[in-house]
Amino acid sequence: MITNIKNTSLLLFLLNSFFVFSQNFNITDGQTINTCTGNFYDSGGAGGNYTNGETITYTICPNNASASEVIQVNFTAFSTQGGGADFLTIYDGDSTAGSLLGVFDGSNSPGTVNATTASGCLTFEWVSNGAVAFPGWEAEILCFQPCQTITAVLDSTVPDSSVTGSIEADVNDVITFNGSGTFSSSGVGATYTWDMGDGTILTGQSVTHAYTTAGIYVVTLTITDTNPSGCSSTNDIGLTAIVGATTPGNPYVSAGDDAVADCTTGCVDLDAEFLDIGETTTYTISQIPFVPPFPFNGLTNSINTNIDDAWSPVNALPFNLCFFGDIETQFQVGSNGVVRFDVNTADTGSGSNAYGLNTGDVLPNNINPTLAEANVFLPGHDIDPSVNSTNEIRWEIIGAPPNRVLAVSYYQVPMYSSTCNNLLATHMVVFYETTNVIDIYIKDKPVCTSWNSGLAVVGIQNDAGTTAYVPPGRNTSQWTTTDEAWRFTPSGSSVVDFEWLDNTGTVISTNAVHTVCPTANETYTARVTYTNCDGVVTIVEDEVIVTVQAEDPSFTLNPSCDGATSTITGVIGGTFVFNPVPTDGASLDSSTGEITNGVPGTTYTVEYTTPGTTPDSCPATSTESVTVLTAPDASFSMTPTCDGGTAAIIGVAGGTFTFNPLPSDGATIDASTGTVTGGTFGATYTIEYSTSGSCAASSTENVTVLTQDDPSFTMSATCDGGTATVTGLSGGTFTFNPTPTDGTVIDASTGTVTGGTTGTLYTIEYTTSGPCPATSLQDVIVTDVDDPSFSLTATCDGGTASISGTTGGAFAFNPTPTDGATIDTLTGTITNGVSGATYTIEYATTGICAASSTETVTVLDNEDPSFNITETCDGGTVSITGDSGGTFAFNLAPTDGAVIDLSTGEVTNGVSGTTYTIEYTTGGPCPETNVQSFTVLDEDDPSFTITPTCDGGTATISGTTGGIYAFNPTPTDGAVIDSVNGTISGATPAVSYSVEYTTSGVCVASSIQTFSVLLADDSSFTITPTCDGGTATITGDTGGTFSFNPAPTDGAIIN
Repeated sequence: MITNIKNTSLLLFLLNSFFVFSQNFNITDGQTINTCTGNFYDSGGAGGNYTNGETITYTICPNNASASEVIQVNFTAFSTQGGGADFLTIYDGDSTAGSLLGVFDGSNSPGTVNATTASGCLTFEWVSNGAVAFPGWEAEILCFQPCQTITAVLDSTVPDSSVTGSIEADVNDVITFNGSGTFSSSGVGATYTWDMGDGTILTGQSVTHAYTTAGIYVVTLTITDTNPSGCSSTNDIGLTAIVGATTPGNPYVSAGDDAVADCTTGCVDLDAEFLDIGETTTYTISQIPFVPPFPFNGLTNSINTNIDDAWSPVNALPFNLCFFGDIETQFQVGSNGVVRFDVNTADTGSGSNAYGLNTGDVLPNNINPTLAEANVFLPGHDIDPSVNSTNEIRWEIIGAPPNRVLAVSYYQVPMYSSTCNNLLATHMVVFYETTNVIDIYIKDKPVCTSWNSGLAVVGIQNDAGTTAYVPPGRNTSQWTTTDEAWRFTPSGSSVVDFEWLDNTGTVISTNAVHTVCPTANETYTARVTYTNCDGVVTIVEDEVIVTVQAEDPSFTLNPSCDGATSTITGVIGGTFVFNPVPTDGASLDSSTGEITNGVPGTTYTVEYTTPGTTPDSCPATSTESVTVLTAPDASFSMTPTCDGGTAAIIGVAGGTFTFNPLPSDGATIDASTGTVTGGTFGATYTIEYSTSGSCAASSTENVTVLTQDDPSFTMSATCDGGTATVTGLSGGTFTFNPTPTDGTVIDASTGTVTGGTTGTLYTIEYTTSGPCPATSLQDVIVTDVDDPSFSLTATCDGGTASISGTTGGAFAFNPTPTDGATIDTLTGTITNGVSGATYTIEYATTGICAASSTETVTVLDNEDPSFNITETCDGGTVSITGDSGGTFAFNLAPTDGAVIDLSTGEVTNGVSGTTYTIEYTTGGPCPETNVQSFTVLDEDDPSFTITPTCDGGTATISGTTGGIYAFNPTPTDGAVIDSVNGTISGATPAVSYSVEYTTSGVCVASSIQTFSVLLADDSSFTITPTCDGGTATITGDTGGTFSFNPAPTDGAIIN
């Protein structure tokens, strides 16, 4: 049975589809899809088997190949007919021409397949035969950005690194690291991460770091790009920081840093450092920083591999090593951390370097072979290289003459004894050519107390075993250490000659510290000569440059018209002075060097001294001379004209004329000739003339424009023209401008105009005849005949006049009335006229051309203010019998709240029986007033009283009779009232009733009285029978009367 392996995946897909939509793709022939998500199936889809006899080619590409994305297809299920019957072939590319990635059938799933080409596509070729159909496959489609190739590059360091990739610095020295990267795609946004090897991580292309502890540190640089996959460089930049290392034991000299001569003394101390050694007859021991110059593992020559207690074969030294006064040319390395130069070619192999020490076996020693056979102990202790094959005992000649070294290293060699094999020892010795210095570096020195008491020793001894040098606490004893180093320096008679040489090669001193006072920059050489015990001489040199740091005081002077300007070409910030100081008033700016107020043609000398602002710079002085430029002659003269002036150059021609200051009246000047035009008569202008030479000069002249003739005149109008009065320059000529056509004439000499038309305007022109003739115009309007027009407005006793013509005339009656009316001659106001009478008024002007006119006016009629009043109960009403439209008012105003309607005169809210006075004023042009009084009608008196009775009451009117009675409110108990006389009956005893009485007169009034009906007497009694009648006992009100009811007829009597 073939199980459909895709069903489970389908179920999971269906479940997941509730949360994330993912498209399904079935392999279809000839189709290319672009997607970065989805599920890829055979032709049977998610739940079925594929079809027999299929040959299909199908390509899947990313959505965005330009973004460097590629397709990844992860097959999660795969089952086809095996044996090559039904198979899937995958190509790296967008067609079957791409590289073949594999052919898969049966249960051989492709797994995860990644595209690697630029297209980012994968092409699938599916072939099925006609036999059995299997479930096929299910795969997930993804896109990702493949990692580019990134290579980290060490560009530089400060200080510089060596060709072997190491950089040396002292503890706390700041080191600068500069890196970059090469990228197969793009380095934009890349991150540069430095691991400084001491736990410090820094970020950036350039970083700085100071190590606080001596040691050897491997520095790495990792560059990570912005790819979401986190792609990084993997290469090693090959950099090691050697911090706090002792100067190597090679021949060495340092002339020191370049120096600057002191500004005051001109001198500086040369201070050289060099490796000072002596003959190897004696040694000095010093502890040095643990900074091994070479790795403990990986040296070239392996010895004593897996052999315990063995001396190596004899090895030749390529250089002569002086050791305790002897020249050594061969060496052997022992398994137990020792080296000897007193070699024995027969003493090699297992057991030859046996180790056995007892307390008291110390260096020097020529008795116990463990110590006596060896010269150098680094340390000497019982270690066992036969325990494993991972430890190393190696040696190597490193470097080139005369600076070669012999390095012998023991790397992770187990301690002897099965109980201590887990303890590993690592140490090294370095022998220096030429200097014969010996350095021992102990990385790890454990102790195995269960064997040989854990005894160990560090030191050197001569061949005879009679002289040895051992660090404190490191002679044969039980001890352990890590990261410890010692130097053995030859200290016999010196084999070093030191010299200072100047730049000519002349020896100037043999002292390391030497004072020099150069006059110019100079290079000095520190030379050390080493003479080895074999007579070989080695010379090392180093140079130092001493700078005579005098500042550059150079400057230039550029002459000007009154001095010069300075340009500093050397060090700025210095001071300028005259040398010598002039006495002609010239001044010098000490900061800028600018000379002003100098005399043209005079030569001045200026001295400039630099500031010497830093310890390494010295002030210096230089001088320059300059001759002030000579100014040309800029003199000229001006001749005034009627509108400006003309210029005449006296000095150097070719300059430029300008106004100074520039006038604002429109005058202009010719810049070449100086001619001024458009000027204002009588105005003064200042003209400046500037030459155009190398040192331009200028001068000014004033010119006053000639005064123009004064053509001013005035015109006085006459009744037929006008007369002229010349107020300016006389002797000119008068004309019309323009000439009139109405026959008017003018006298050319006097300007008198005659024959003009009344009210007409004439323009007169007067032209002078002087040197600057001028013309002016005046208008004259022929004087009009006075306008006597006026109007009259009637008043109640006459009228008023309004002049619309010429004022200033006189008014008069024409004819004069006889009814007593009067007129104001100035204003024309008529008074005391008779109502309705008509008057004629004449108005005569008093001007040059007088005139008169008349108007009539009829006096306004008097107005009628008559009216009648009809009294009312709270005031009165008015009937106007005269002129309506006037205004009513109280006269005098009452204080009792009465009011009056100003338009109708109606009075309301008046007090009954009160008299009021009102007046009426008409609203016409001649208002009149009428005053009348009236009395408000009296109001009826509704007063009355009620006398209670046993079933009601009786009313008595004390006011106005004839009114009507009524309950208020009406009772509901059956009580009734007589509306005419007010008698109440049928009322309930002791009940209160309110009765209202309303009069029936003109001014009706009402009042209310409340009373209570009388309460009935208690007539209750009892009868007690007797033999002939009975006796009564009153239980109610006493004082009443007894009677029979009905009266008996049998003769009985009652009291």
